[in-house]
Amino acid sequence: MKKITNHTQISKALDISPFQNLLETKKLDLYSVQKGEFIVHHLVPLENLYFLLSGKAKIKMTHENGKVSLIDFISAPSYIGELTLLGVEDSPKDVIAHTNGVLLAVPLKENQTRLLENASFMRDLAVFLGKKALHRTETLTESLNLPFSTRLARFILMTEEEGFYFEKHTEVAEYLHVSYRHLLFVLHEFTKEGLLEKASRGYKIKNYTALLKK
Repeated sequence: MKKITNHTQISKALDISPFQNLLETKKLDLYSVQKGEFIVHHLVPLENLYFLLSGKAKIKMTHENGKVSLIDFISAPSYIGELTLLGVEDSPKDVIAHTNGVLLAVPLKENQTRLLENASFMRDLAVFLGKKALHRTETLTESLNLPFSTRLARFILMTEEEGFYFEKHTEVAEYLHVSYRHLLFVLHEFTKEGLLEKASRGYKIKNYTALLKK
């Protein structure tokens, strides 16, 4: 991640964040992040509460046997590290930039008590966590009730980057609770129907409208 030192940019970022009127610019940092960069690594203690101002990120979990699972995707605006702030997660999960983005970093050591004691901030965080829980519940319900073609179409639209879909088949199959073979079969069907076109790396989305109607 690259630190942004322009004070005007930092002030503007603070003004559109939940930390407005709560923290001074000197108490936080602003970073730009490139696609594929780690924002949080599970082997490195989390020292900051992040707030994603633009871009998307993916959350992954590394199991004891070394296997890595795709857990979720997040889009700006979004907190990163809120469970560590609340003291309910000792070992963070990997958070990796899915697209280029910008995020604020609030050092936990200096600001944790102040944040936890601020009623307005905690109310905002509670709403965020509530929406996050609802989203995961809805995703689980969809996985049990909707046809796989519908779920895959929605996943492609959620993760697309400038008209292309690049996700790894193994991760997607596990995330969507389907076999690798069936995932490839449905992707092939989408290409035959003209929804997607095989590219050198991933797929090009040819028909957004048809994907939305799946």
